Amino acid sequence: VVAAGMGFDKRIGRAFLNAGIGFGGSCFPKDVSALFKTSTDQDYDFKLLRGVMEVNDMQKDYFVSKVLRVFGDNLHGVTLACLGLAFKENTDDVRESVAIRVARVLRGHGAALRVYDPEAAATAKAVLGDNQVYYAKDEYDALKGANAICILTEWNRFRNIDLGKAKNLLTGNHIFDGRNLLVGKDAEARGFVYHAVGKWTNGSEDLNGTTRGVLLNRKGNGSKR
Repeated sequence: VVAAGMGFDKRIGRAFLNAGIGFGGSCFPKDVSALFKTSTDQDYDFKLLRGVMEVNDMQKDYFVSKVLRVFGDNLHGVTLACLGLAFKENTDDVRESVAIRVARVLRGHGAALRVYDPEAAATAKAVLGDNQVYYAKDEYDALKGANAICILTEWNRFRNIDLGKAKNLLTGNHIFDGRNLLVGKDAEARGFVYHAVGKWTNGSEDLNGTTRGVLLNRKGNGSKR
């Protein structure tokens, strides 16, 4: 609601106001860091830019923490379908890709990854490797046998994923949407526990850490870990 309201201001516009797991790429992070260093060299504490960099890093950690709250810190035995590897849609560029960084952290916790990107599979494999990683031929191949879906890059094709087909391919019912591509109510109606960024869904937690939806453990028996 806040982002939508800000977008009506023509001086700001609606571009770059979508909540997500952070920005990456070869230019934006470098330019922000360079400008911050310039200000530091001039003995000026550019608090706005400092905040931008800190929040951008926090978003990645926040996304991972959602996965860990469901499955626990030890992800051995958990398979995650990661959709998207490029730093943004319509490119094979994975430089400073948030998707790659998140995938590495999840793998570091022990998860097996089934990944798919329409363009960036080859470039991603060069930096991510194939240890605990299966490179799928399409998004549905990535979902086969996975405990949950992690949407990491905003490819349009992921907006139109067949949720019924997805449900049949998965062994769990969690969707961690790091780009807010899906309509939460549609996912919930299909029986998913949907975790978005900055939106209240059946996967949201209140201030006491109580989750609205039923959290399934890796065996899918309906208990919260």
